[in-house]
Amino acid sequence: MRTPAGIFMSDVQKQIYCKPALTLDDQIDLPTARGLTVPDRDKARHYLRYVGYYRLSGYFLTLQQRGSDVQSHTKGTLH
Repeated sequence: MRTPAGIFMSDVQKQIYCKPALTLDDQIDLPTARGLTVPDRDKARHYLRYVGYYRLSGYFLTLQQRGSDVQSHTKGTLH
């Protein structure tokens, strides 16, 4: 099938993701469990809603202490 942007999409190329969608509170709890301090959860929910976890997660990496296992935080499962 040809999309309006001119990119070919095929049913064969569809990928199934194994990670479940997280609620905003779960998205806050994930970096909090890894040691990030979130003083204002309402403000965190606001930014996650309008900016998104994916865009913000790159900044989380710069806040991690040296020696922490960054690889285990960034690996996704894709089938």
